[in-house]
Amino acid sequence: MNTHLGQSITAESRRIPGAGGWRRVVDQARASGLPGLHPHPAPGFFSIHKRIRRLSQSSNYQVYSFDVFDTLLRRRIEPPELTKALVSEHLSGLLARHGMIVASEEILQRRNDAERLLQQQAMANGKDATSCLDDIMAETIWAIKADLILSRDEIVSYEMQLEKKAAEPMPGASEVLAHLASLGKRIICVSETYLSLPQMESLLEHHNLLQYIDKLYLSSDTGRSKVTKGLFQHVVENEGNKMVHIGDNYLLDNSGPRSLGIRTMWFHSRSEELRKSELRSLLNGDNKMDYVNAVVRSADRDKSALYSLGYEVLGPAMAVFVHSVAEQATEDGVDRIFFVARDGYVMKKVYELLLRNTDAGNRYPRGKYMCLSRFPVRLASLHRLTYEEASEVYTYIARFGKKNITLRDILSSYGLEATGFLGVASRYGVDIAEPVENPAHKGKLRALLESDEFQDIIRLKSDEAKELLREYLVSIGFMGKRNVAVVDANSEGNTQSLLERAFRDDRDCPTVHGYYFNLLNLNSHDAGSSAELPHVRGIVTDWRLQPGSRQRAFTFLGLLLELFSHPNHGVTIGYRKVNGSVKPVFRRTPQETQYQQTSQGLQGMLSYANDYSRFYGLHNYDCKELVAHEKRNIWLWMQSPRKRDVEALKDLFMTSDWPHEYNHRLIETITVKDIIAVRGLLEKVRRSGWPEGTLRTAAVQGFKPLFYKTGRIARLEEIS
Repeated sequence: MNTHLGQSITAESRRIPGAGGWRRVVDQARASGLPGLHPHPAPGFFSIHKRIRRLSQSSNYQVYSFDVFDTLLRRRIEPPELTKALVSEHLSGLLARHGMIVASEEILQRRNDAERLLQQQAMANGKDATSCLDDIMAETIWAIKADLILSRDEIVSYEMQLEKKAAEPMPGASEVLAHLASLGKRIICVSETYLSLPQMESLLEHHNLLQYIDKLYLSSDTGRSKVTKGLFQHVVENEGNKMVHIGDNYLLDNSGPRSLGIRTMWFHSRSEELRKSELRSLLNGDNKMDYVNAVVRSADRDKSALYSLGYEVLGPAMAVFVHSVAEQATEDGVDRIFFVARDGYVMKKVYELLLRNTDAGNRYPRGKYMCLSRFPVRLASLHRLTYEEASEVYTYIARFGKKNITLRDILSSYGLEATGFLGVASRYGVDIAEPVENPAHKGKLRALLESDEFQDIIRLKSDEAKELLREYLVSIGFMGKRNVAVVDANSEGNTQSLLERAFRDDRDCPTVHGYYFNLLNLNSHDAGSSAELPHVRGIVTDWRLQPGSRQRAFTFLGLLLELFSHPNHGVTIGYRKVNGSVKPVFRRTPQETQYQQTSQGLQGMLSYANDYSRFYGLHNYDCKELVAHEKRNIWLWMQSPRKRDVEALKDLFMTSDWPHEYNHRLIETITVKDIIAVRGLLEKVRRSGWPEGTLRTAAVQGFKPLFYKTGRIARLEEIS
């Protein structure tokens, strides 16, 4: 959304009844003693329902009339005129594709002029100042000289799609209508609108309210307005005045109809006024992601803490990441996107929601779930395993705290079963279960690794793995493409590097783009690095562009995405043929034992992604712009996590499957004993993957500045 445009529309809306300006009118009227004004207006439909229920049961009113907007329906956006601005920007984009440049601000101005002109023409013909959307759009298209390019009906249809997205039933409205219908009351709607009768029926039907409504009286359809009371006079002529009218606009929905003998009930919701005020504030705020969240989020109060964590924290991060991947892949000319197991499971589902629900979905490449991991790719890319390479693997594994590293560990890191090497190892006097750092063992180990027998086994295993991997890649449509992309959460780009090394001479191997939530630099020993891969990109963080001090928060969030995004299957360790086709082989890890908990977060993430994609058209912020604002939200959450989120996470753990399998807790629980002993407090914070989260579990708060001061926690660098 153009910020200045949003601000100008917001300013104009303050002069429009129903958008907040009437609150001041009412306050002034109350101060001057306006008769009949309820001193304590009903806060919303849940309370007005009680009044309607009592009235419907104790009186002989048979007709109940409702205003539509801000009474039966409310909008997710504020002010309502933002819909016009979004349609104008859509028109501007369509014209640009035809080589015609017209600014969205000019189109919006032309539209407003057309609406005023049609109202003047209606008055000249003896009607009230009314207009309808079809005529407004036809005049607008003609005014910008685009009548040979644009179709009025297509633009009107687009605006109606936005109206349906923007509107939702006012909380409690369905219950009120259902109650009146159950009593056999006649229900009508009276609305000041430029929507035609079929358009309003379509809107109410979309939100399941039309089933309760017997008749619609619209200014656009009758040529009569609430402002002149003409619309209500028309209603009285058809329905009589023995009715009750409920509406939000005090002057138009109360004073006018009351003067015609209609009983009125002023619907005024304090919570709704606060919601609108917050939306206006967020619209003009600095963080666009906060506004997006306020617009798209659905209330879901009865869900678990892990579901809420998925919806409110992980969901926004995942949605803008995958959306940015879609845009980047389209920009890079990617033919197909492959979401790498296992966190690619949710990424693929989010991508499918974007394809289905957003207007840009038809131009995005197809997506595919890909069962791939470092194990089979490293083995397929391995031609020799020298003593020097084994030493590098030893050093890398040792970084993860494993002691007494053996040849079995080194072979396992390549996906090699140690049993295949027992014979040749025994001939060289090597025990594959013996620690390799034993000085007496090094000479024999070097001789083994330099032997032709050992290398022949390596080549055989590598060729077998490469053949199976290639068949799998062919079966999923990876090979034979011009450009493909692989998508993952935390990555150093090594798997992509190894994949390209394994098939560098294969003419069917495509150019592989790597899109990662976090592109890391852990100085891995694997051949190639992300610095040397021109087609690798970190969408949220990229170590080549940001200092390492900024990456800690996002790396941890990437771990959470991995934890909550996987399906209930293990890590891919290889492939095998089943009835002539190649299938992945999985190894279960302890992480699957938590699936009952983590699947709650997974559902929350998918629910948010569904809302994000459905309502994306209600703003036009570029998803790449939203990434920057979401980074700020992640940083704030990492610095000061909610107690509820920390409590939900403290019993969960991450399983590392490479270079060796081990579990580590996400958050340590600090007890009073730890605080008293001090040493226990220091140790738990030191080994915690998320120090700020661990400190949040302490019964006594306020330790974080101390840890920053002593340097035991690296302060997260603020994201500007």
